Amino acid sequence: MGGELWADILRTYEYLQGGRLRRTVNCLRSPGVQAVIVFRFGQWLDSQASLLKLVLQPIYFVLNGLVKIMWGIELPRSATIGPGLYIGHFGGMARRCSEKYPSGAT
Repeated sequence: MGGELWADILRTYEYLQGGRLRRTVNCLRSPGVQAVIVFRFGQWLDSQASLLKLVLQPIYFVLNGLVKIMWGIELPRSATIGPGLYIGHFGGMARRCSEKYPSGAT
């Protein structure tokens, strides 16, 4: 989860303007970054032991539901998306889990 997530966040960070603090805050406020964080968390969770899944699964479902409701972004954790994912808009965006996306997908 770590390397792919950082590549996703860095891609958005590079599009933003301003000083380091401003870019960091705006990056973390971005609906696309929030959706990607939840997506990568869900993928990471799938690879964990059953007990950890049992504890963290409800948190994932709440966060994923909030992203869908608030931003209209749906990224199934079963989707195959390479590092560097950038979501530049929100609202009415859904990806199918059967699709594969290369590194640097937009």
